[in-house]
Amino acid sequence: MREETTLEATIGRLLWTGTHNSRPASYFLMTDVRGEAELSGDEAKADGPRNSYKLMWVTAADIDALNLHPAAIREPLARLLQP
Repeated sequence: MREETTLEATIGRLLWTGTHNSRPASYFLMTDVRGEAELSGDEAKADGPRNSYKLMWVTAADIDALNLHPAAIREPLARLLQP
């Protein structure tokens, strides 16, 4: 999280495991988030007209419209964000 956003956080519970770009991937709930979100690392270097990276705070209603990848993470994220 720090490498890509400059934010610091505590790793909470595991949300999902699967594959992304043919590689194993794990997604965790992050708690106690601290700092100001700022794009950094390889994503900041690659950001441009043909490859866009944006940091966003979203609600559960926004998940489907974001076209997140891998697609299998969308439902668990939306479920987590439901009130």
